Amino acid sequence: MPLNIYDKNDNYLGFIKESYPYNSNVFLVALTSYKITDKDLKVDKMKDYLASLSSCKNILGKINEEKFKKAVDELLKEEAPEFKELDYEDYMKCLFLKNCSDISKCFNEDLKVNDIKGYILFNMDDIAIKNNHIVINEDLNYIEEKASVVDVPIFAKIMDYPLVYTDIMGIGEGFLLGADLADFSRRNHSHSTKLNILSGNFSDTINLPVHIFCKKDLNLQLYFNGTRIDQVFCDGVFYSF
Repeated sequence: MPLNIYDKNDNYLGFIKESYPYNSNVFLVALTSYKITDKDLKVDKMKDYLASLSSCKNILGKINEEKFKKAVDELLKEEAPEFKELDYEDYMKCLFLKNCSDISKCFNEDLKVNDIKGYILFNMDDIAIKNNHIVINEDLNYIEEKASVVDVPIFAKIMDYPLVYTDIMGIGEGFLLGADLADFSRRNHSHSTKLNILSGNFSDTINLPVHIFCKKDLNLQLYFNGTRIDQVFCDGVFYSF
């Protein structure tokens, strides 16, 4: 099952649960003991979506099964050798993941998983297959206990030296923007922190609107509110913004 993800030692990590809001081909892997099976998925809907993309439906919207299977088999022939381990059904699910930006469309509504401890990121452009499993060939030593008892974070690691920026508002600029004298005495500075991070098999650059006291190689926990990061935990400190 391509939605189930393993580490490089073939230990089960969790399953692909939802899309990462900043990249259409990157997903959140829920770290859990629960494994996805076909009963959790709308497999027919996945097939219908792919059949529409590959022009394998007739004018009445019915899938031409023979044409669709041939189209999938032709794509599989062009893949790297390790993909040959996957059967037709599993490769079809991989194609769906690569082409659908909203993974939630494929899950049944009654799917409930209660033991999710957090997430890591999975890049569909960097798939590795071992023992018929999709694996992440990276060290995952930054996965630790979540800091919040309410929300679940994305676990990551800072891979390069952080860049901290300070912007000072000039007097002329400030008055044009509606500032008063009080702003220049205590509120005319803004800070941001640029971080290069690694989570799962995906590297990303994030910009946070606060000064984060951090350094290269530290572990990081990112907390999302919808599609926006609004909390960060790093080196024993919570930052909210």
